[in-house]
Amino acid sequence: METSLLQTLASKNHTSVMKESKRLKALEKTSEGPRTCLRVTIKREGKQPLVALFGGLSLKRRKHPVIQDQRFTPYVRMRSELVER
Repeated sequence: METSLLQTLASKNHTSVMKESKRLKALEKTSEGPRTCLRVTIKREGKQPLVALFGGLSLKRRKHPVIQDQRFTPYVRMRSELVER
């Protein structure tokens, strides 16, 4: 997926995959140590910068994961008939 992403960005920016890889490569700090990832930061005036990350996730297996069930509220369609619309 990373190669596909780099190929797409290189094509859009009319550069090579290696140039895009060097431009976007960054280190992300995780609890298991630093990980390499691709990062794009867009600076904005008066606001926090926008940061997009690809990768940098630890793939270490958790021995005792915590599963959180989320309750979804059903969407009630108020108008279902053409006459009611």
